[in-house]
Amino acid sequence: MTIDVVGVTIAPGKIDRTPWDGIGSISEGVWKDLGWALRQIEPHTAVLQVLGRLANGTLDKPDVRARVELIVGPYAVARELPKVQDSFTPQWSPPATSFAHVPLDPSLQLRIALTDVDLVNDDPIGSVILRPIDVERALALGVTYYVDVHGQSDGQVLFVHLQARPEGGVGLP
Repeated sequence: MTIDVVGVTIAPGKIDRTPWDGIGSISEGVWKDLGWALRQIEPHTAVLQVLGRLANGTLDKPDVRARVELIVGPYAVARELPKVQDSFTPQWSPPATSFAHVPLDPSLQLRIALTDVDLVNDDPIGSVILRPIDVERALALGVTYYVDVHGQSDGQVLFVHLQARPEGGVGLP
């Protein structure tokens, strides 16, 4: 199968509730709205509505760089995804995101580390790990599956946008 990490959804600010690239703090109401959205039946859609209201305002968005590592047994392959400027929902396109000829193995992991790239000091956004069950769900759906990971990385990474399909691309050694 081929696996693609095509995007992520990121919280509106750092764990200390400050904006990614500015000064000040984010209001308590924003965090309450986000918490409410994460408890909905369709949490990704609800979170996007909250982030959409913020994107139209003056809140600074992160400049996101990602490193995705696919691990299956003793093998590991990594991809460095290009920086996406000013986005709570950065998206990437295949083939940069593609891992092909991947066996659905119990040892399979996708480790994703995200960084807010700044002029002086980069800010870690967070790291998450996807498991075989996440890939199985994406494969079964046949469309982008929004993996809820907000319980990892102090809640800064909310969703990973994952695609899986039966074949194609560059694979493991």
